[in-house]
Amino acid sequence: MNTSRVWRKHKTSIIFGGVLLLSGAFSVGDLMDKRQRLGVVRQQVTQNTFDVMRIQKNEETSKALQAIANKRMRRGCIPLVDNASAKNLVTLTEGKPVRDRKTNAYLSAGVTVCGANGETAVLANNTAGIPVISDIAVGDRELLYQNLKKIRGARVYYNTPEVESEN
Repeated sequence: MNTSRVWRKHKTSIIFGGVLLLSGAFSVGDLMDKRQRLGVVRQQVTQNTFDVMRIQKNEETSKALQAIANKRMRRGCIPLVDNASAKNLVTLTEGKPVRDRKTNAYLSAGVTVCGANGETAVLANNTAGIPVISDIAVGDRELLYQNLKKIRGARVYYNTPEVESEN
């Protein structure tokens, strides 16, 4: 008897509550799916933000290194050429030793060298005490060629680099 009185008094609220419970039960999967998609979108936004920050940092670093390389070239650097031909400039590789072509002696630590693509480096002793290419910075390649023109009789060529093919 008490139940019928509650029903008469609150039947609209009970029916509305029942409809809400049923609709909630049927839409739980949809809500979970939306929540998962929202999580994926958040993750993508976060990754994109990190990518933009990394690119901006790389650009700032590149500009700073370019200024260093250009200063080295203005002060003077020794252009490195291929072992097979003194006419071909080579690209600098970190950790490689550099020898004088005539005496076959290692160049001294502290010497500034420059490569075919406008990169410069300072020779530093490795753990074995051999001066090797270190602290590479890439600058303006045209500045390198201006310096080469100042060397009387210098005839060097730039060979376009090739990407190694995968076997």
